[in-house]
Amino acid sequence: MKFRYGAHHSDFTFKACRTKPDLKVVDIGSGAGFPLIELAERLGNSCKLYGIDPWHNANSRAKQKLRNYGLTNVEIIECNAEQIPFKENSIDLIVSNLGINNFDNPSLVFKECQSVKDKW
Repeated sequence: MKFRYGAHHSDFTFKACRTKPDLKVVDIGSGAGFPLIELAERLGNSCKLYGIDPWHNANSRAKQKLRNYGLTNVEIIECNAEQIPFKENSIDLIVSNLGINNFDNPSLVFKECQSVKDKW
């Protein structure tokens, strides 16, 4: 496995996560794709990852990176994490690399995360 940018951080994140096949993962404030892309590579195609960010330019950059790396298990969603577009208890893992603090109401983002996060 070739490590990309920020390998130390994503290695720590990956080791701290309970992983298994078929996970649904959300990166809140995914920006240009870190740690989203690194996690997508490590978790593999059985897992589905979603990057949520309202910033159009960063989302465009992340989508280009996904094409460059040939990753098909990631979807970029351009929206505000204060209204996460997933059903209650439908997400297995939520990560954020300094993303939540960039939303107007971080408390609401945490509440949304609590709502969509599966309780396993």
